[in-house]
Amino acid sequence: MAARPSSRADGFYQVATPKRRRGHLGGASVDIFSRLAEAFEKIYVFTRFMMDSAGRHGRFELAFYAMCLILSLFWSLPTQGILDFSSFYGSGEAAALGENPYAIHDRTFSLQTAWFSGYNFNLNPPTVLPLFEGFAAFEIAQSYWGWWSISIVLGIALLRLLKVHYGDAMPTVAIVWCIALGSFWDTLHLGQIYIPLAFCAALAWISLRRRRRRLLAGVLIGVVAAVKPNFLVWPVVLLLAGHIAPAMAAFASFLGLVAISLGLYGGETWAQWFDLLASEGARDVFPTNGSVGGFLHRIGLGAFGVWASLGLLAATGGWALWRRPPVMLASAVGLLVSLLASPIGWAHYFLLAVPIMIELWDRRGWTGRFASMALAVPLVLVVISPPDVLALRVTVGSLYFWTFLAVFALVARHGAALDLSPAQTRKRGPRGLGPRAAGQPVERPTV
Repeated sequence: MAARPSSRADGFYQVATPKRRRGHLGGASVDIFSRLAEAFEKIYVFTRFMMDSAGRHGRFELAFYAMCLILSLFWSLPTQGILDFSSFYGSGEAAALGENPYAIHDRTFSLQTAWFSGYNFNLNPPTVLPLFEGFAAFEIAQSYWGWWSISIVLGIALLRLLKVHYGDAMPTVAIVWCIALGSFWDTLHLGQIYIPLAFCAALAWISLRRRRRRLLAGVLIGVVAAVKPNFLVWPVVLLLAGHIAPAMAAFASFLGLVAISLGLYGGETWAQWFDLLASEGARDVFPTNGSVGGFLHRIGLGAFGVWASLGLLAATGGWALWRRPPVMLASAVGLLVSLLASPIGWAHYFLLAVPIMIELWDRRGWTGRFASMALAVPLVLVVISPPDVLALRVTVGSLYFWTFLAVFALVARHGAALDLSPAQTRKRGPRGLGPRAAGQPVERPTV
């Protein structure tokens, strides 16, 4: 009996179609159609596998994430020119010439939207200026596409790192969600620097689980804080919670990078950066700012923004000092408070908190599902919302504030599960309380 063909494509096109002479146009056409049919069949099989592995409740999420991914793919290319990256490039040129890198330059990107109109200055501290000087060493198009490619590679490496660490605890739907994150594709569109920071934060998060690697975790946290100082809340919470080693390593690496920038550019450049920050209050209302202060500015209560942020920081510090939470719970709270209490907590900053969602994926409930789906929405759909209507400013215009708040509520409810191993986090007992409620043996957490 003849062997059964391995696929429908082989069976139909290669068996039923008569052979032709090699190099004949007809044979080449049949071969092309055969390859196309085989490719479509593999896509179909892969799609069915994802749908089946997603389960009945995850299929709608999977379809939603796929739709958002398709929309974001078109948004990731610089179809409107080089945007934020142009401001970074101009700062690098100015720093190389000894000029003020935080002034308006020919390459400073000007943003014109209904929410905010003005220059998009480089708001990164002088610790990042050596990188921007490296950008300015090449033509701007070459630098942009080089950085775009590096960001793509690091994004793939980040996804691989998470999958290797979590294994089966990271389901197919979570993988697709990571790929579909709107902030990831908008980072590529703007030419921003968030993806390397997200990789450092994920590696630090994973390293915190092992005592022997907590110094490495602290060093990486310090690097993140040196680039985005609002994330200094993370090591401060660790210190107040009693996790001394990673906190002190974070402060050491942070101060080391600051000292290097002082040696390269002097204190005057830092003074110029602080002057720029003091004058940048108008962009707080921008809809991609998910902080408490940004939300209060959008609803006309901006005067209370600073006090609300200080109150949140004080409450978090008191909680960490009084309760002494485990290292992973303290890290999760520190990361999320860094977003909420910052004057500007861009939606892109959540890329650094992706491991929190992965670890609590099976415990999300409706609150967590809302957060994960909101984070997949392309950012441009939020930015184009009209700011004139109060109801829209509170809802669509403040989508990321509600998203950050939803993730914070998720951590408040299930944060104790973060200090279990990834395998234990995956197991859900009755009412989502974990393996102990299900009568399963509980291993000591690897922290």
